[in-house]
Amino acid sequence: MKKHIAVLALLLALTTAVTCFLGASLSASKDAVTVTERIIRGDKSVVDGLVVSSVLSLDRRLMWCTDYTIGDTPQTETSFDFSLGKFPVPSYATRASADMQLNIPAGFTKGTTEEQVGISAVYRELYDSLPNGGEKSAKVRLADYYEYYPLKFNFYMSGIRWEAIRHDDSLKEAYDHIQNAMADYFRIPVEEEVQIEVSVSRNKSGNSVGFGMSSSGLMYAGGCASTHTSDTCFFAISPKNMKGGYVDTSMIRGGYGIYSIRYSTPTAAYETGIDVDSLKTVFALDSHTQVMEMAISADNKNLIALAQENDCITLYVIDLEDMSLVRKFTFDGGSVVRLQQGEGFVLLTFYDKLVLIDMIDHSDPFIAIQSPIEHINVTIQDLIDSRTTVQALYNGEKLVLTDFLRDNYGNDMCSFYVAVYTKDGIVFHGEYESSLDKNHLGNTSYDPSPHGEIAISVKLPES
Repeated sequence: MKKHIAVLALLLALTTAVTCFLGASLSASKDAVTVTERIIRGDKSVVDGLVVSSVLSLDRRLMWCTDYTIGDTPQTETSFDFSLGKFPVPSYATRASADMQLNIPAGFTKGTTEEQVGISAVYRELYDSLPNGGEKSAKVRLADYYEYYPLKFNFYMSGIRWEAIRHDDSLKEAYDHIQNAMADYFRIPVEEEVQIEVSVSRNKSGNSVGFGMSSSGLMYAGGCASTHTSDTCFFAISPKNMKGGYVDTSMIRGGYGIYSIRYSTPTAAYETGIDVDSLKTVFALDSHTQVMEMAISADNKNLIALAQENDCITLYVIDLEDMSLVRKFTFDGGSVVRLQQGEGFVLLTFYDKLVLIDMIDHSDPFIAIQSPIEHINVTIQDLIDSRTTVQALYNGEKLVLTDFLRDNYGNDMCSFYVAVYTKDGIVFHGEYESSLDKNHLGNTSYDPSPHGEIAISVKLPES
């Protein structure tokens, strides 16, 4: 044992020494980081004074923070840092505000003599009829066990006490009350033709049980889109089954649409912070409209809802004060890969074009820019990969986009691009090669790379 400890200590010492040497070497040359500009199209004057900032790291131990100012005499300012430990990775609030899923159990509760409820009774019946080492399955109509789809909601807003239910029994009563109230509000009947197949298996000793379940595809798919303000969560549930057909939403208490529920920081240990009594439908939608994404405008004046309506993409701009429709934008065909919103704009990126909605006057939004995507070789994967990293800025005339370039393996590099669009389409596209990519290997373990999910930003020159 002592020998093993000695070997481990030696390896740790060697690793630390190598890391220190590497850090010291790079620290000595930190000011040598350079950026080389390559203009692909357009007039450079439209980006004069633009500042692109990036945060890059190697193994989270070596870090470069660089500000690059575009101009006739470009400026590169880099600060370098080194740590024996690892720099923390910034976290961003990208998680949904709420989600909803089917709450059909895949199994039953063992070790109890209580009657099993719903589909759990089928699992128990199969289990009781199985010999050790056996396996059995059965097809059943879901409507024989549930009148309405059993649903489960989760909430993730900051300040509430929700996920603590997993280890805090004092919240169980409040949690159950909320789930029961939500289920009573969202009544979605189980169709007569919906079938599921359940299976149970026991190992030879009989002390291990396996459960399985599959559906015919006509079962409700569940899911929802959501967003929130400082005190209200907005969400819209999916109206579709697993094959893309529509379920019956006519029995939802307030009708099908966008819903709101208020929340606050709980003041008692047994409270979750969710005010389920405030649940209501705040904006009606056609029963065949599926909201895919939601957001709150940067000025907190509007609720933005991106929806699929038959073969069209629709963007709803809703006044948060009275939940009235401000404007509805409809686009024929296509699919939106990304919805972004920032100060004074909402940006929709389709597979083949981008559309910018000017939101500077929240009561009078309009399409300011609509153009084919011309700054990258568009593939679906390109757009999906960049859905959280590409940064956008709008000043009322120009849309500025920036993101890291990628190597042939799809890995982010330290180099980046800048593209500018106006009402006339693309007016500038440039690529900026970082010297940190000089010996790029295509291996994230040995290459400097973006530090965190959002490691690049852009700002306009100070006026």
